[in-house]
Amino acid sequence: MEAGTLARALRLYGEGEDEIASVRSAVDANTELPLPTEGPHRLAVRAPFNGKIIERKVTPGSLVEALQPLVGVADLSSVWVFLKAYEKDLPLLEKGLSVAIRADAYPQESFPGRIDFLGSIVESASRTVQVRATVENPTEKLRPGMFVKAQVDVPKPQSEAHLVVAVPQSALQTLEARTVIFVQTEPGVFVRKLVESGHTFEGFTEILAGLKVGDVIVTEGSFVLKSEFAKALLQDEH
Repeated sequence: MEAGTLARALRLYGEGEDEIASVRSAVDANTELPLPTEGPHRLAVRAPFNGKIIERKVTPGSLVEALQPLVGVADLSSVWVFLKAYEKDLPLLEKGLSVAIRADAYPQESFPGRIDFLGSIVESASRTVQVRATVENPTEKLRPGMFVKAQVDVPKPQSEAHLVVAVPQSALQTLEARTVIFVQTEPGVFVRKLVESGHTFEGFTEILAGLKVGDVIVTEGSFVLKSEFAKALLQDEH
């Protein structure tokens, strides 16, 4: 290796100018570089960017091979958050939309970010598409591996052709593999209605079919009604 190339490499590794000059002299003189006879032999290895060590792959005194990773370094001041979006919600999503990220560890805080990537493949099992958002994380509270929830700020359409019927998510139940809502027809009398659900937003789900404005629905206690209906169906089968 030429002396100039070697000097640049040593600077990248964090060696001081005195050590570099000693090495250059040894190279120019074509002599072996003497190593210290006492104490540990140390070589500074510097990362190409500022960050925090999040993974260490070696221990002091261990043997390593060329190109073997020694540590994992990450800059957590800005992080990528990967989300799952249902395919029915894809028309509402686009790059640049703002998102608010919440984590169970910090229930009172919200971390702002923006969508910068929409996946091109729908996962066959979950029927979802991967969405990525870049989120500012100056206090480094968001950490790799955390589970989070995201609220996307979707622009309201300039004109809406029809009213949207939406119900609390607690009103929706699954019975015989179909989505149902329990409607009160008179005091103490309830019927189940099969519905077709749409988008979900802020704890509410849009109902595309099966329900009309003015229907009195069950929210609290809908699971109890589901259990009673399921029990009745089992009795009818026997």
